[in-house]
Amino acid sequence: MTAKTISVRLKEDESIAIRRYADFLGQPVSSLMKKTLLDQIEDYEDWCSADSRYEDWVNRGKPTISLDQFTEDFDL
Repeated sequence: MTAKTISVRLKEDESIAIRRYADFLGQPVSSLMKKTLLDQIEDYEDWCSADSRYEDWVNRGKPTISLDQFTEDFDL
């Protein structure tokens, strides 16, 4: 697979903040931005999957409880 390049326009203060953070982590800016974006995509895909499974669960008439009830039941 051929690598592709994506350009992002940043304000100067955004660029400085990103570069400082990458330096702090000891990572190249490109690696940091790539990993961060791919992590967000994975989180979104996980959320979509969980939401879909929840809807299926509810549509099949399975029981659910509220977060308030859950925390009360488990003394959280």
